[in-house]
Amino acid sequence: MTEARMKFLDWQVRMLWNIQHGRCADCERIHRTSASMELAHRIANTKVNREKYGAEVVDHYLNKGLTCREKIAGHSCNDALNIGNKPHTAELLARAIRLELGET
Repeated sequence: MTEARMKFLDWQVRMLWNIQHGRCADCERIHRTSASMELAHRIANTKVNREKYGAEVVDHYLNKGLTCREKIAGHSCNDALNIGNKPHTAELLARAIRLELGET
């Protein structure tokens, strides 16, 4: 991973940390630092989704959330954030991201 990509991801983590007030985007458990959390995609970072929605949508901070790293009682917060099985919801999120980017 390039240094520029690492800085971009670090910036997104810090921004999401502030937006989410240190809470998991799924279960809302409070974390002391962002280091105990992971960056999860709502629309998964796959080749198919990059072709369908575009890299700008998949990489956008609105498509991501900080979640608990570990499974809690068999529940993965990262998996729960994924909206890949909800195409209408994914399309609405992609549309909102495009609007924020100034696209139509």
